[in-house]
Amino acid sequence: MVQLPIEIEVSYDASAGSIEPQKFTRSYEYLGNTRLPLSNDLEAHIADFLGEHKLDEFGIDCEVFCKLANDKVLLQFANGYKFDYSAWIEAREQRKTGYGTSLTTGMLGAVYLPHNSKLFISMLHNALRDYEGNIVPKALWYSSKVPLWGANGSQLSRFNRDLGDILGNYADDKVARISLLHPSADEGEKRQERKRHFGRFPTGIGLTSEAKFDRLEILLIPDVIALVQYHGQPNSDSALTLPIGYITVEPERLELLKNLMIKRIEGVVATINWSESKLENLTSLLPVEFLIKLNKKSGEDVDAAIQKMQIANRAETARAILSLRK
Repeated sequence: MVQLPIEIEVSYDASAGSIEPQKFTRSYEYLGNTRLPLSNDLEAHIADFLGEHKLDEFGIDCEVFCKLANDKVLLQFANGYKFDYSAWIEAREQRKTGYGTSLTTGMLGAVYLPHNSKLFISMLHNALRDYEGNIVPKALWYSSKVPLWGANGSQLSRFNRDLGDILGNYADDKVARISLLHPSADEGEKRQERKRHFGRFPTGIGLTSEAKFDRLEILLIPDVIALVQYHGQPNSDSALTLPIGYITVEPERLELLKNLMIKRIEGVVATINWSESKLENLTSLLPVEFLIKLNKKSGEDVDAAIQKMQIANRAETARAILSLRK
């Protein structure tokens, strides 16, 4: 059996009079560095493969997403699980999809796509340059549970390498911690996630079924930058999703998204599914605010984090009392 790398490009444009945008699909195969159009037979196989995937209405819908993420821009185009991509694209062309500040900007499509990656990395560089205090170089990627999430392996891997190179400069050991938080309801799902994402993410942390995974996706570097997106279904005849949301460096929004992620992992059992380094543990990968919310069955790291937080709180209380006595 000969395996050839296949690339499928999907693009969208506004469609007058319809909430479903026009979809344009192009497929190629690679022979060395040469990109060639696919034969009709291969095109048919790809169409069958994509047609096998179904997207049910599950988890939060677009309107709930907008409220959780405080996204008043997208809310204008949301109707239950439906999102009016055509109207949003037209509004963007008229410059009517802004968030009123350069600290937050909309993003259509996966963050690891070249044009989106360039924007995210640029905003990250600016945020790191202006940051005051000690940076915790940990990136947490809360995955979405939709068909073909993270399917673009080459561009996703490249994005994570670029992100790791930047964050590694702020780590004492020059190693950035980029962790995929993924569903792990049972051993079967755990193996499936590892097979799908091993090599694309340095670390995978499985969360038990109490964690909510649906159409929401968050990429968070605590207190520095965050991306939040909703995976809508542009075309009803296809399970392909088109993520849409925003990137932000606004402190208030960063706190909002951090708390949203913490709420989703509260009470779950977390286990390291894979890691490029055998030295990693939950303490090295997760901020203490996340650790203390996990189920204690996750291991001794949770108890240690709780004790650390209690000591810090007592010290803060003591300082407050002393300041009152002065």
